[in-house]
Amino acid sequence: MANATTEPNVLPNAILGQLDKVLRCPAFESAERSSKVLRFLVEQTLAGKGDQLKEYTIGVYALGRPESFDPRIDSIARVEVSRLRTRLDHYYATDGKEDPIVFVLPRGGYVPKFEPRSPAAPPTPPPAANRSSKPLVALGVVAGALALAAFVLAWKPWRSATAPRRQTLEFDIALPAGVRLANVVGTQMALSPDGLSLIFVAARPNGGSELWLRKLDRREMKPLPGTEGGRGPFFSPDSEWVAFWSGGKLRKIAIRGGSPTVLCDAPDLLGGSWGDDGQIVAALTSEAKLWRIPSTGGKPNAVLDLTPQPLRLLWPQVLPGSRVILFSNIGTTPDSGSVEAFSLATGARKVLVRGGTFGRYLPTGQLVYVNQGTLYAQMFDPASLQSTGNPVTVIAGISESPVFGFAQFDFSSTGIMVHKRQSAGEKFSLNWITQDGSISPVVPEVGSYLWPRISPDGREAAYSALVSGESRVWVARPGGAAPVALTPDGRHYSTPLWTPDGRFLIVQGRGTLESMPYPGSATPKVLLSGGVFVPWSFSPDGKRLAFYRMDPSTHFDLWTAPVAVVNGAFTLGSPEPFLRTKAVETYPAFSPDGKWIAYVSLQSGAYEVYVRAFPGDGREVQVSRGGGRLPVWSRQRQEILYETEDHQIMALEWRVRAGDFEVRPPRPWSTVRLAETGVLANFDLSSDGRILALLAGPTVGEPAESLSVTLNFFEEFEKRSSR
Repeated sequence: MANATTEPNVLPNAILGQLDKVLRCPAFESAERSSKVLRFLVEQTLAGKGDQLKEYTIGVYALGRPESFDPRIDSIARVEVSRLRTRLDHYYATDGKEDPIVFVLPRGGYVPKFEPRSPAAPPTPPPAANRSSKPLVALGVVAGALALAAFVLAWKPWRSATAPRRQTLEFDIALPAGVRLANVVGTQMALSPDGLSLIFVAARPNGGSELWLRKLDRREMKPLPGTEGGRGPFFSPDSEWVAFWSGGKLRKIAIRGGSPTVLCDAPDLLGGSWGDDGQIVAALTSEAKLWRIPSTGGKPNAVLDLTPQPLRLLWPQVLPGSRVILFSNIGTTPDSGSVEAFSLATGARKVLVRGGTFGRYLPTGQLVYVNQGTLYAQMFDPASLQSTGNPVTVIAGISESPVFGFAQFDFSSTGIMVHKRQSAGEKFSLNWITQDGSISPVVPEVGSYLWPRISPDGREAAYSALVSGESRVWVARPGGAAPVALTPDGRHYSTPLWTPDGRFLIVQGRGTLESMPYPGSATPKVLLSGGVFVPWSFSPDGKRLAFYRMDPSTHFDLWTAPVAVVNGAFTLGSPEPFLRTKAVETYPAFSPDGKWIAYVSLQSGAYEVYVRAFPGDGREVQVSRGGGRLPVWSRQRQEILYETEDHQIMALEWRVRAGDFEVRPPRPWSTVRLAETGVLANFDLSSDGRILALLAGPTVGEPAESLSVTLNFFEEFEKRSSR
């Protein structure tokens, strides 16, 4: 029976010796279940009992399940064997790359094969396009590339120490007509560890988002039913499940179908990772905590708690063996971000990279991270938490969020990478736009601009600009003069807001809310500190400021505070909460009469615009349908303008009748579509009815809605990182 799975020249004693060597390596010493399963499979096969290796016998005799164990209900055997396959792939790519015998677990069965390491090179695959030529294959003609993809998936050259480097193949997966990536906080894609399944977050036609599935060896793309409002997907180690956030819950769904299962309550999801120990580590709130949740569901427990420090622990990754967690530590600004490692075994915490975010460990032994759209790499040892060598550039032009610290890429353990390329459209110009669609440039040179705000007299434009990781507040003045930087160099400032009399600008600093006189060169004065504060509007009389702030347990909430000018200095009274819920609430805008506040909430699973009376009486009116952001009140007529999910400005008329706030159906304000800036502000409305808005920079010709796939990425990665 042993010869059925063993090459003739591989002796049982040699196999047992190889088994002991594998089980002594660090990857298996820390993985009790994988070690038990591997020993059981090998010993039973050598004893001639390979035909008895079923899910039931593995569950009962290797994993200690009772004799009543039913594999149809409890998938532990299938899950652990899948994890074992992944762990063996990693072992033979690292510690075991010189081993004379390779243990192989064919898919669809549980009987291992024992193959001698052959010194001969594997057969040459069909010619692959060199990465430098970057063939872009549209969906309608991608069949040939996907056929090659299936070949590359089956042939894993990194298993063999003698295999030559192979050329990579890069192609684009274009989304179906009418389908586009959702504009959400977090990664828009997840690639399964086995490299066969791609999940992406698509925008729904009526607002919100949902998860779509694409098998890389097929053309078909389809939504996963039950994932409406979903974002932040990440796979299980066996590639069978996807976890995601929607409706204030962390959920999971089998990619083969079925209904989602709730794992736990989750105010937010700012990154998650599914460990091979059956535990999920995720950032479920905006506070300085990482949480661990059983993948079967249960109460979250804080695995790392750095409160009350003003930090954000985001985008975790659980390393193989589930003993080390990588995470991005973002303080009050992205330029203060770092990549850190945390040992669950010892409690040690170590900074690995300063000035980078979204750290990921590759099976090839490198730590990769992103800084200003460039992917960097350096060697990293998870056992000692040591990164060595100087960072090297691997790929430039990866789409990222400089504010939230995430990047749009993922990779499989089989050497496939998927990412979204950064386009020229991610740089913006600042323009005046009229309702008839005419456009007049204010700052025609494209840049990383955000938060445009119009001065009370309608003549000047304040905005923030990100340059080399540092954000400053600038003002563009009429007459074509060059913009002027207002805030000091070397300190982060953003989100400017003019006071109604134009004498001051309120800005967000590093963990502060500050005021500065305008015009003038005085040092900004701190009004509030110890958090994230975004100033948004003043009451018509200028006596109250509305802003939103980060709360560790309830995310962003709405606040107001009395203001005054005393002896020429702007002062802020004690803040008072206006709306605090578990949902995200942002952009509190006072109405022209000061009796209402319009705002944005994520309570329905999609961003929508709501209105409440001020002071609040508990009632709210949803005024947008199908998604809405950035409400602005018109001073010319009784209208509210807001941005839709597809970046069009809508206008709706409002009135108050018998004390009730009423609106008419919205209509397009203009045919101009604004730049895609996520959840961050990209327009403002002047008193004369013009809009100050960010527009996308010129495109460079690549498909607007596509994802780039690179096959044999690890080979290309090693080549680039060794330069």
